[in-house]
Amino acid sequence: MRDPLFFGPDSIRDEKERAAMVWCIAALPLSLGLVGLILSSAFSASHLLLIGIGALLYVSIARGRLLGDSIHVHTGQMSELAQLVADCARVLDIDPPQIFIRDDPLVPIVAVGIGEPYALVISTHWLRHLDADELRFLVGRELAHIRAGHTRITSMLSVNGRENVAVSLVLGGFLRRTEYTADRVGLLCCGSQDKALRAIAIASFHSVAREVDVGRVAEQLREIEAEPSLRAGEWLASSPYATRRMSAVAAFSNTPLARIWLERFAQARTNGLAASERPRRLVEAQSQRGFAGPWRRIGSWIIDMIVVLAIMPSIVTIGTPPSFVNLQNVSVALPTLVGAISGTNLVLLWLYSILLVSVAGRTVGMMVTDLRVLSADFGRPTLLQVVRRYALAGLSFLAIFPLLLWGLRRVQPYDKYSGTRLVSASALFAERAPVA
Repeated sequence: MRDPLFFGPDSIRDEKERAAMVWCIAALPLSLGLVGLILSSAFSASHLLLIGIGALLYVSIARGRLLGDSIHVHTGQMSELAQLVADCARVLDIDPPQIFIRDDPLVPIVAVGIGEPYALVISTHWLRHLDADELRFLVGRELAHIRAGHTRITSMLSVNGRENVAVSLVLGGFLRRTEYTADRVGLLCCGSQDKALRAIAIASFHSVAREVDVGRVAEQLREIEAEPSLRAGEWLASSPYATRRMSAVAAFSNTPLARIWLERFAQARTNGLAASERPRRLVEAQSQRGFAGPWRRIGSWIIDMIVVLAIMPSIVTIGTPPSFVNLQNVSVALPTLVGAISGTNLVLLWLYSILLVSVAGRTVGMMVTDLRVLSADFGRPTLLQVVRRYALAGLSFLAIFPLLLWGLRRVQPYDKYSGTRLVSASALFAERAPVA
């Protein structure tokens, strides 16, 4: 099911966003080599995987740090801000994120998380300088990142939202395009071009933006376009120049598509409804349609096995002389992959799964196949349940008959007896009741 806000004839996604992602992936070997030269060391896809897994774990435990070092905003604490965020979330039809206020002189606002609940982190340095509509623009654009799925990527690249030159060189072309998409949604949420431009200016120039003509600031883009060398600085950033963002917002706000969506969002704010409902597959609690089928389980397992082999090549030795299995050659040697599934590597896969599922609720393979491990009552599984799940899964792997008997079932024996379920991460369960 595709999101009508970002797909189809009325999509407000930046027209070049998906093409930019394709080009970034295609240019990955070249960009990784360039980063390796900058860092004066070899930088491979294996290193990228290690960094991604480390970031996945860090993002999952970062909420504890936010609770310890930030102000948690809710109905009993800064209730007006909590209500503003809740209203924007309702119009965009997403679950309201947790809200935190922290002292960050560099990042005005950022959404982080790899799944529900997401967190919205706002800086005290900017909060006091924004009026309600300007704040609504900034909140709306971060919620757009959540709904579009950008946050799951950016959180693993930079958990605090700060610039990273290496990341910008590798994926900057795509990340900059996501900012244009988010700005469009922010415009729709605040409903005013003037407020949107002022919000971008304040987020870029702080309180001095109140004293400048934002229209003239946007005109500075002409000088940049006239001198191509001035654009090089943008290539080292994950966000476009503020002047370019302001120009793009002004251009989009005058299009027929913007007028259609501005009217929809205005009606949604008035009626207390969503401007565009997010597509969800509603699954009744007693149904098993939301549970992972055999092919998605197998696909997830294969991806995770490849990840383990890629990040620990020194352990996997096949043939004489020894050869290493990594992302560069694992895809062209299926017999090698099969031979690599030794007892040692299964133990590594077992430990890797326990670590990621207990902390993040999913492995890398589960992220790719849109799966998540939950408890039987659809809550977060405990560490004991996760350990029991994979202990039983290991035993079932060694027993051929149970595999043949249960292979096509959506609830495996190790699911049932560990009190966990492997479910579709995008499914919406009607009730949170135990499932047999």
